[in-house]
Amino acid sequence: MKLKPEAAFAAGLWVGAVVIVAIGAFDLRSWQHMGNKPSAKVTADLSAKADEIQVLRQEQARLTAENDRLRETVAELKSNLETRIQEAHREVRRVPFRTPPIIDPAEAWIADAVAGNDVQALPRLEEAAQQNDPAALEALALMAEHDGADALTRVWKSDGLTFANRMMATRYLAATLEVNPHGQDLLRSLFASPSTDLRLLYAALDGLADPAIIPGDGQTLSLPAPQRPEPDFEARVELLDEFGSAATDERLLEHMDQARAALMARWAQLQPTTQ
Repeated sequence: MKLKPEAAFAAGLWVGAVVIVAIGAFDLRSWQHMGNKPSAKVTADLSAKADEIQVLRQEQARLTAENDRLRETVAELKSNLETRIQEAHREVRRVPFRTPPIIDPAEAWIADAVAGNDVQALPRLEEAAQQNDPAALEALALMAEHDGADALTRVWKSDGLTFANRMMATRYLAATLEVNPHGQDLLRSLFASPSTDLRLLYAALDGLADPAIIPGDGQTLSLPAPQRPEPDFEARVELLDEFGSAATDERLLEHMDQARAALMARWAQLQPTTQ
């Protein structure tokens, strides 16, 4: 049976101590049998050996305490590691599994029309958009430069849109401002009407601030994005300032300030850097 290093060391200390005591006892008994008292040298040797035994006992006590502390440290580290592993497993379970968006087979023709710039498909796209197909509505915005955003404008004006799709169409109307010759007038009428729902105004501001057809983290419908004209940042800023000078709603004014700041930041990113 193999002893652990600390146990073997402690055992060695005790064996040494026993040997020293045995030698001292033997010397003492030898003197007793001889009827003489031990000499000063023997007494000094015995005292030194007793002191050495005391030192060894203290060293053993220190090593025992250190060994106990080491065991406690190892146990604590092991417990902490197990806790971290359990937390990591829980964190992994909390992360939702996401798959990339897949084009619905029923919308494949819409994606093909956008990818091929198929202007012949615009009437069909307009009809589908008026029936509240969000993919068709998005496609009309992506292809707005082919018809001056006429189909998108007609859908925006139609009465059959759900409110969610009307908000989307309003945002697209503002995002396609550069290719729509009537875009600015349409937005002016929207902001001038006291009956306009504030949410539609927010959507228009978002479209002015972000000219991308699909804002945020990517297209929700996985449609291809064709090359579009460069945004007219100066015209967009002027429109925002015009709307801001006439607005009175505090929330709307705050949203306008945020939209203007976002637009200016995008404009600055496209400016050539001077060396």
